[in-house]
Amino acid sequence: MTRAELKRETSQILKTLPEKSDWEDLMYGIYVRKKVDAGLRDSAAG
Repeated sequence: MTRAELKRETSQILKTLPEKSDWEDLMYGIYVRKKVDAGLRDSAAG
């Protein structure tokens, strides 16, 4: 993932979080995104 893509994805995660979110909510969003991306790569690889 390029730096620009990383920034774009992080921005998307931030936009989906409620206003009263904390660091743990952000980190969880990043964790979930990372796991989904890994699953999609594994699925594409067969």
